[in-house]
Amino acid sequence: MKNLVLKGRLGLSSIPSSMLKLLQSSEARAAVRYFNTIAIFMVVGLIFSNELSSRPKRELLKAQSIVKSAELDYYQFNSAASTFKNINLKEIQNYSKAEFRAVLLASVPGKLKYRLGRYLKMTMELSEKYQVDPFWVISVMWTESHFNFKATSSVSATGLMQIMPATGEFLMKLLEHPDAQELVYEKIRDPKLNIEMGVFYLKRLLRIFKGNHKLATVAYNMGPGGVFRRLRLKLPVGVRNLYLDKVRRHYSLISKNFIKLNKRINAELKNTLVIKFPNNGYLYTQYNELDEVFQFLETPRFGARLANNFLRNSNKSL
Repeated sequence: MKNLVLKGRLGLSSIPSSMLKLLQSSEARAAVRYFNTIAIFMVVGLIFSNELSSRPKRELLKAQSIVKSAELDYYQFNSAASTFKNINLKEIQNYSKAEFRAVLLASVPGKLKYRLGRYLKMTMELSEKYQVDPFWVISVMWTESHFNFKATSSVSATGLMQIMPATGEFLMKLLEHPDAQELVYEKIRDPKLNIEMGVFYLKRLLRIFKGNHKLATVAYNMGPGGVFRRLRLKLPVGVRNLYLDKVRRHYSLISKNFIKLNKRINAELKNTLVIKFPNNGYLYTQYNELDEVFQFLETPRFGARLANNFLRNSNKSL
């Protein structure tokens, strides 16, 4: 330790006193601070130059992600020709996907809520894919299996949509999933494939019976051959039919919250400054100067979904 101290002292003593005074002067310290400040500004400038050069690209990617999420954030049933009970499926797009699923789940009682919750997302996606009334699909699933994917019947109907092996083999060929006959029974146990076959079959029956949901529902239970036979013999179809009655009851239950919510939101919209222009179906505010802007831009139907979002976030009128 003594050696180190001596060496340090010798090193300082070797510096000329004039140079030592210069280094310890206020001017030297000010110069050091000046050069340190310049160095800091240079580093900060380099950081900001990189930030600014990459910012436009990040903003573009962010905007693209926002647009993409907005496009995919709600279910669309614009091609669904009809519904089981005259519900306007286009109003579904006024809700986000999560909101709509929450409305459906709130309509289901007890333990069934948790069963349906496991399969509701894929059921909605498949209903949207094939443009089939989702309330109808869920009502049939409720009637068939009570949302129990392990459900089986005495005639070997299996799964959430109670697909029989022969029907499953036929539907898998139509869906371009051909498999050996011995594998069909294993395949229809898969919940997603089971739901897809059920939705696809409902869509096919609806097309066969020319959009008649009542006949398609009865045919899902007793087969299209039995329905055609009764029609050929001029016998009533769906009269005192327990299966059809159950589907109707479940449909009313699963759709009641959606209907009530729509009525309340539509009533709230009447109290805002948004009005519907009857000639072109656009929605405008009641301020003339804003109407001119909207007419110039031709913003199509901005009001329904936008107004709903504003109403949820604020009590102020549009």
